[in-house]
Amino acid sequence: MLIHHLCRIPAFAQLPACEIQTLATKVSVLCVPRGRALLRARHEVPGYFFLLKGVVQTIDPTTKLRARRKGHLVLFYPGCRAVKTLTPCQVLRIDAALYDFLVQSQDAPGKLRSSSADAWLERFLGSHMMRQVSRQDWQRLLTSFEVKKYAPGVRVLSRGDAAKECYVVESGHAVVHDDNQTLSHLAPGDFFGEDALVLGGHRTAHVSALEALQVQVISEAVFAEMLLDSLVQFVFQRGVGTLLVLTNEVAMDQSMEITAANNTRCYHLLISNVRQVAPSLDVKATYYIAGGSRRERGLCALLLVQRGLRAYPLEQATVPTF
Repeated sequence: MLIHHLCRIPAFAQLPACEIQTLATKVSVLCVPRGRALLRARHEVPGYFFLLKGVVQTIDPTTKLRARRKGHLVLFYPGCRAVKTLTPCQVLRIDAALYDFLVQSQDAPGKLRSSSADAWLERFLGSHMMRQVSRQDWQRLLTSFEVKKYAPGVRVLSRGDAAKECYVVESGHAVVHDDNQTLSHLAPGDFFGEDALVLGGHRTAHVSALEALQVQVISEAVFAEMLLDSLVQFVFQRGVGTLLVLTNEVAMDQSMEITAANNTRCYHLLISNVRQVAPSLDVKATYYIAGGSRRERGLCALLLVQRGLRAYPLEQATVPTF
């Protein structure tokens, strides 16, 4: 059903089926009761909002909008200053950067939106990950950068390659993909390639330049010294919070238990699913990570920190008793 709704957005009508399927994993549907302020004046939200069900009242301009059963979805933000629900509503929200990227990639293939050097650097330093790094460390990091350039269509990374470095996109756009499907897009300021680097393993997907691409390269040694140690804090004891137990066993994936004694949640999840699970975690909670190898616990914590979560890997892999 979500794919059907995405096809009702004019900007996405010509997207290939594989792109629509990938997009469906990256959007969210909000269920909002009647009489709620969905958007408030003077609070800009980085996203596009479409009305799936219900009726809303917009302000500046002031108008009443009703969801359509057929035809194009009703886009109500951007375009107004505030929105209030008049009935229970369902709203489709799409990240602004992703929406703009897909629209412009169709309008001008090979001539996608470019960003200035200041813009990519501001976005990179403003990320959840870099906000955790001290000014001294990120200044040292910037001086260690090495530039690499790639022509349109050239592979930056290939699945199975040994991981020796990670990257920040300075200009141009790239796509993360496997042999048959697009997994995500990379824009100026995006950071990639750190997963396999932390794990000391091999690349799990391809990355290819969609246009002339320039990246800043961070070596394994610099990453370990300036980023991983700054971002990930290993602890010896679990505090109050959610315990994430890493596992390679499919049978244990996404099983949740509650321990009544101290109201601690224990969440078993596949190591390969950490990135997919991260967006659904509570940003107000604290997470402790057990299981797997030390590097895997460090990677898990890094992925959560990148998304603004508080995550602490345990020094010992053994799952603590409650």
